[in-house]
Amino acid sequence: MLKIKIISAFFSLIAGNVMIYLVLIGKELVNHNTDYSESDGIGFVMSVIIYASVLFVLLYGIPISYAIDYFTRRITKAKWVYSLLCHILFGILGPLLFGFLQDPLDFLSSFNHIDSVWMCFAGAYFAGLFAIGQQLIYRMTKKES
Repeated sequence: MLKIKIISAFFSLIAGNVMIYLVLIGKELVNHNTDYSESDGIGFVMSVIIYASVLFVLLYGIPISYAIDYFTRRITKAKWVYSLLCHILFGILGPLLFGFLQDPLDFLSSFNHIDSVWMCFAGAYFAGLFAIGQQLIYRMTKKES
């Protein structure tokens, strides 16, 4: 079980980070800026995204996935739908919880910033990829045995 979760975690990290990297490259190509002092610094941004996503998925995502498996174990019909929805919900709640624990007063006063919304979207995106990868691996290993 842990092996499947780790494999699906790396699947979601690779697929998710590749898509984010492609979006950032597209943004740089569309908004070509010759003044590099105002550039986003794609290399730096990607390194932060990769490190943060790896830590977040391994330290938050895998334990939450075990909890979701525990709570959805008795569901027989369309279990993968409930699992996917729970993963996405906890993917949204993860950045909110992390932001609140980091600095509660600043987080509550600045929640209307677009960065908070993008963090929640990214959390849901990675969690959805994690759930889909996990279900694909379950189904592939189930057919083999």
